[in-house]
Amino acid sequence: MALMIEVGRSYWRHAGFAGKADFAQWAGVPQRDARTVVLALKLTRVTVDGFGDEVYALPEVLDTARCALVPLGAAKPVCGSGTRRETGR
Repeated sequence: MALMIEVGRSYWRHAGFAGKADFAQWAGVPQRDARTVVLALKLTRVTVDGFGDEVYALPEVLDTARCALVPLGAAKPVCGSGTRRETGR
């Protein structure tokens, strides 16, 4: 399972965000294994328009994305703002 967790880390690092079903299909593993990977990686459940309810991202990917966002009229990125939703469900 340790190898599958590392595969999951690479998958979510590359994808940015994805659902458990997406990972399971891509990796050719059962949904229960995908759920185990989500829990082991402590992925954050996020809301992405058009992607349904079960979407997850690595916390470090979210931190990077937040730093890349520049609110209208701001001179520089606002890092660490925003809220996270449930983790690992």
